[in-house]
This record gives sequence, structure tokens and C-alpha cells, in this order.
Amino acid sequence: MVQVCKADIALALTTLGSHPSGRSGAERVHSWLLEPAAARLGHLAELAGQAARKLGKPPPLVDLEHGEMRLCPERWGPIWSNLVHVVRTAVYHGIETPEQREERGKPASGQIWLLAGLRGADVVLEVRDDGRGIPSKRVAEKARARDLPHGTPEELQRAMFSDGFSTADQGHTDISGRGVGLAAMLQACEQLGGRLEMDSSDGAGSCFRFVIPVASPDEVWTPVVHGDLEAQTG
Repeated sequence: MVQVCKADIALALTTLGSHPSGRSGAERVHSWLLEPAAARLGHLAELAGQAARKLGKPPPLVDLEHGEMRLCPERWGPIWSNLVHVVRTAVYHGIETPEQREERGKPASGQIWLLAGLRGADVVLEVRDDGRGIPSKRVAEKARARDLPHGTPEELQRAMFSDGFSTADQGHTDISGRGVGLAAMLQACEQLGGRLEMDSSDGAGSCFRFVIPVASPDEVWTPVVHGDLEAQTG
């Protein structure tokens, strides 16, 4: 690993910026100030394995998709930190036990997909699993018991991400948390102007997708043409 200080990066940016043909190089050098999504997703994959082992489940197979994206650590740090709760929820609530999966004709190990990418002028972060799916009736029952709105899919989503909400009957663990993790993730997402999209299929898994607008093209880098993003966020 080669370490480069910020002063050297600033000098390189100044030098490249003085040449008409240096823009693409300057963008690449600027990306060194940003944090690789690959590293964050890899850490989440490790945490998924640790959580599964604590629960006595086989570590899930984890697929990563990031397109070499890099993000500003100051702006996106809270999102990455809270995304841990979504991954743990997938392991704890989503992926079944090996016995349950065998009954459903699934491999003993579950599978999780972690994605970070661009969709127009939005960053999309996604956690998807091939587990049991979201028990909508159970969520509605718990929401009703807590006097939370639950008549529409959007209200059920909001209930799931409310403070202290859990569909578990038994005591909580350090893996599942106490229902505050998902609420913190949604709050961090909405603070950046983002929104939650959820998909679920009974017995076939769930998808939690966080769509967050890019405030400035300087906070995100991918190998795609950067000018397109500048035009959309300008």
C-alpha cells in the first residue's frame, strides 16, 4: 500500500487542472480522497458471516457489486455505519435455519447481495437476501399492537423502521438489536434527502434499497463519465 498525503493530492490536482487535457486525470486523483465502496461492502460481508455464526447458522454467501464506486467519507460515513443493522436484520430475520431452508428446497447457506451504484443522480445502496421474506401479516399485527399506521405497504415499511419495532417474540440479542437499528438507518437516509424502497416475496427473500441524491459530483466517483453526473446535480 502506498500512502499519499492530502497536500500532495492537492498539488497534483492543481497541476492537472492547469492543463486543458488534464480533467479526467484530476477527477481520478480527486477520487483518492474518497472511500472505496468495495471496502465498506467487504466489511459488511464479514459482519454478516460473524452474525450467522453467533446464531448457529452457516455463513451466507455474499455477492458484492460496487462498480469501483468511491464516496465522500464525511457525508456517507453515517450511512455505512447504520447499514450494518440492515445486514444483521437480513441474517437474523431473513435467512432461515438450515433445516427450514432444506424443507423449502434451498441450499443450507443463505445468500446476501450487497450493492452500491449510481442510478441517475442518486446513489443506490441495496441489501438483498434469499430468505423467508417479510412477514407482512406479522408486521401488521405488531404495528396494530403499537398503534402504528399499517393499512398500506408504505405504512408497514414505516412501522418496520420505527424505534423499538421487532417481530421477534423471544428476547433480543446483540445480533438482532432492539429495533433501533433500522430506525437509525432510515433516519440517516432521510437526513441526506433519501428514501427507502422495499421489495419482498414470501419464501423468496427481501430487498432493502436506499436511494439517496448526490448533493455534489465531488462526493462520488465511478469509472463512468463524470460529466453526466455534474449535469444532473448542477
